[in-house]
Amino acid sequence: MYEKVWSGDVDGYEISLDFIEHRGLFRYTAKKDGVLISDRLCADPVDAGLMDGPGVMYNFQTPFVPNGSEIEFEGRFAPFHTPEEIASGTWLSPADWPQDRKRAAVEELDCRMKRVGRYTSGQITLDETYLTFGLIDCSKRLNAMFGGPDNWPKRAFELLFTSTGYKWRTLHKRFSYNDSFGFGHPSEIPPEVAEQISRAATRRGPMIGYGSAVSTLCRQSNTEYGGNASSFEVLPFVNAAEFIDEIRHSDRITVDLYADFNGDDVPIKHLGMTAVSLNSLDAERIRISLNRASEKHGYYWSMRGEDPSSKLNLSFSTFELTELVAAIKSCADWSLFFNHQVHFPDLGYGLDANGDSDRILLACGMSEWRSDDAQEWMAVSRSKSDRLYHIERIDAWDSYEGPEFEVTESSATKIYPSDLIDQIAADHNEFRETDGLPPFINVRYAAQLEYLREVYPLRQKTPENTPSNAALKDGLARLEEKKAEDKKTPSHNRRPGYFTY
Repeated sequence: MYEKVWSGDVDGYEISLDFIEHRGLFRYTAKKDGVLISDRLCADPVDAGLMDGPGVMYNFQTPFVPNGSEIEFEGRFAPFHTPEEIASGTWLSPADWPQDRKRAAVEELDCRMKRVGRYTSGQITLDETYLTFGLIDCSKRLNAMFGGPDNWPKRAFELLFTSTGYKWRTLHKRFSYNDSFGFGHPSEIPPEVAEQISRAATRRGPMIGYGSAVSTLCRQSNTEYGGNASSFEVLPFVNAAEFIDEIRHSDRITVDLYADFNGDDVPIKHLGMTAVSLNSLDAERIRISLNRASEKHGYYWSMRGEDPSSKLNLSFSTFELTELVAAIKSCADWSLFFNHQVHFPDLGYGLDANGDSDRILLACGMSEWRSDDAQEWMAVSRSKSDRLYHIERIDAWDSYEGPEFEVTESSATKIYPSDLIDQIAADHNEFRETDGLPPFINVRYAAQLEYLREVYPLRQKTPENTPSNAALKDGLARLEEKKAEDKKTPSHNRRPGYFTY
């Protein structure tokens, strides 16, 4: 079922944003003159580039949903300003998200990492420092969904590797071989690579020279794919286990070469395998990062013949060399494995008044961060049995057995605690993505918290002792006898002139 979040006219387009709670997805639609132009599902419209927000780049296709500060959401979403707030008010933790939302969130990791980096730096072009902010944010998001790197889906690793690898600025170096279309000067290209390019371009007869090979490959690409090849770049791919085995022993590695013409809808072309020597300084830096990653959590990078201790073994996967080197560096820097998790205290309260729980959690927020593993929380709930608002102060901490908590103060009131709810909501609105866990404001009732007494009635308690069949028959018999006695004399206790028997 679609629930309307917002709709309106933007630059002549009819833009609409809906929420599908059972799937955890948002739906973005754009119409022009009544014709549907775009219809997309996503976990977060801001991360997907469909809604204006911090760090979002315009896609020049259809208009954004305007920034939450410029519009008002509709219906029960009126108190909120971003899709992220709606999601955090629907589930206490990303671990509770529906599978559809988790899958979509994984696919949006690349865009989210770039967006957080741009938002943090205030710049379009990102350097290593600010990209690391994005990596940490995405890692925290994945850990909240899956409980730790060992449980990340392989797709999540691959997307983060692609994100880090193709941002060669993070390494100040790109492990690829470039040549402008038609120049044919292999001065920057290792002789083994130039020879393999010539071999791949030669169809018959003696092997052609490097310059002719580049022209031939580009001409073939233009003929087959519409003539839009704009450059010539050779990307080396490596098997993770073989690369780690080779780089630990020498600077020479085996690579699988592909030509990238950088054209629209132009696929890369396989050129074959060869061995190349890395710059000795680059190779030594890779070994240092690999050793640091192995010391911390580099179980994903095992040599041939070794058994990785992680459930997710990437040793047999193939990556573009720049991606793999950047990923190893990220592991060494902890930026891919920021695994500190903060949880809401597990009070056992429900989130929906239609559920079985007597207490419905309305709001919960951290009032004090005492240390990395200890916090103080405030929680507001509503009881369906006594119809009171309950306010609790909670100490929470991490122990060897797992997260623990203790309610240190508790009070109940008939009056809606507006000041406290408003303060938690204000903390929610000021929350930044890099701060940790946002406060929880129950999205189901945020627009009607003062009227919760009308949402669910006082529950009738079932008698502890249910009468037996014999007792029921005896009671009915006595009732019949009483009715017979009452019929003997009329009663004038009702309206004048009417007899009631």
